Amino acid sequence: MSKATRAKVGKLLVGGVAAAAVAVPLALLSAPAQAATTLGGCTVDPLAPVRVGTSPAGVPLVRFSTRVTCVQDRIIQIQDQRFEADAPAGLAGDDGYGATTYLRTFAAGSTIVVSTTDEVTNTEAGNEEAYHRTSFRVASIGGVSGWTPFEDSPVLSVAI
Repeated sequence: MSKATRAKVGKLLVGGVAAAAVAVPLALLSAPAQAATTLGGCTVDPLAPVRVGTSPAGVPLVRFSTRVTCVQDRIIQIQDQRFEADAPAGLAGDDGYGATTYLRTFAAGSTIVVSTTDEVTNTEAGNEEAYHRTSFRVASIGGVSGWTPFEDSPVLSVAI
């Protein structure tokens, strides 16, 4: 390869690396934020609620699911609280649908989804805004962690 050809290849290589160095951070900035919390070898992600049908009484049914990933030899306890969002922002004005505590053991590392289905009752004029929030703690051979702060799922607007 001639000296001129090597110089061109070098410039192309340096230019390509520089372009990649700029493109990767820009791609990361435009990627959606992941709403998951990790602690003690486990990651918990409260997923967006999904309307799954209507009860025999004509009330909307919504499934509230949470994705859980843990490494081997972990026990996780998850508190899941379900609400209808109202003003003012925060729990003060929200109506509760219920709460569930999940306890799962991971002999091997894996990912599971835990869920429950609730009726979304009519609490106001217009649509209901259903969401859930999760907190968890992890037990391992080294002991039990403290509880994580609660993390909210996305909100589902439910027509009544």
